[in-house]
Amino acid sequence: MRAFGQIIIYLFIIINASRVFFSKHIKKDSLVILAPVSLILAVSNIFAYGLHGITIQLFLIACLSVITNVHSLLRYSEKLFIDRFSIIMKSSCVLIILFSIISSIFLLANNPAEVDKKSLNVDIKTAYYEGSFRNGFEPAQIFSKKAVYFTEYKKQGLSDSPKNVVVFVSDKRGDSMNYKPFLQILANTGFTVCTFDFYTDDLDWGVQHNERIWRSYELIQKSLKDKDPYAADRKKYEYNITIECNGLMPLLEERYGKDCKYYFIADGIADKPVKEFVASNPEKTTGVFCLDSISEYAGAGFGNIEMTNPFISRKMDIKKDKTAFIPKYLAKKVSEAIYSAWSTK
Repeated sequence: MRAFGQIIIYLFIIINASRVFFSKHIKKDSLVILAPVSLILAVSNIFAYGLHGITIQLFLIACLSVITNVHSLLRYSEKLFIDRFSIIMKSSCVLIILFSIISSIFLLANNPAEVDKKSLNVDIKTAYYEGSFRNGFEPAQIFSKKAVYFTEYKKQGLSDSPKNVVVFVSDKRGDSMNYKPFLQILANTGFTVCTFDFYTDDLDWGVQHNERIWRSYELIQKSLKDKDPYAADRKKYEYNITIECNGLMPLLEERYGKDCKYYFIADGIADKPVKEFVASNPEKTTGVFCLDSISEYAGAGFGNIEMTNPFISRKMDIKKDKTAFIPKYLAKKVSEAIYSAWSTK
């Protein structure tokens, strides 16, 4: 679905650029409107799916399309007659068409894979909160800055008031969207699984902007360059995770009640602080599992990038996976650990 929407945007850009070869002596250059429309849609794509190679590429080509059409947009707004288009305009449009076709091919080659929804019976719910760790959180208003993104994956038919819930704490290089295949499959085995992504102003992650569309992208780029973006100040980042664990507990209790207990899953930088948090809160937790303890999990710290971000996975020499083999394997190992922990409680 994501790739389909992005291909449609490229199609708008190509139609807009192609018009200069077919439109002559026209009173109204209506197709020029596709340039700003494409740019708006490209920006929306970034907010929906975050910053990465595909969304950045689409945004840049949409910007080029708008810049090329500035004069045409002015003529359209003034309702001027269109006699012909200049050689420079036509040459620019040829380049835009070529860039769009090449980028579409790149998009299809790096199209994120999804779990077959027909094989799943999982409901996905989302909620958003505003606020900070210092002042607390409350449900976000429509136009307020979202500081917390909550997502729940629950097998259909499970109680709305579960006694046990699985909580996933991700590494910051891969926000929860990059773990979606694993979380869906794990929930489908019979669990209520939830995850929180915090983007508050009172925690420092060493990035320019602690925003949903930016943080993961910057940390991934640092990882590809430096291997370990946390090496400079690991204790600070682990402390941040501890703050997040303490901050999410009131939100969990608000949603699931004070009698519910939680099994934690961690990955990457979250391993140590989550283990310590679980150990210090035995009355509220039932165990912890570190995802990167599974040797077959090559994308440790990044999520299921072999499905969610094939472009980055290729850079890490991880083959694209359309079968969800690794997420299924991870879910199998984790579910076995959860059932084992619950059987001893």
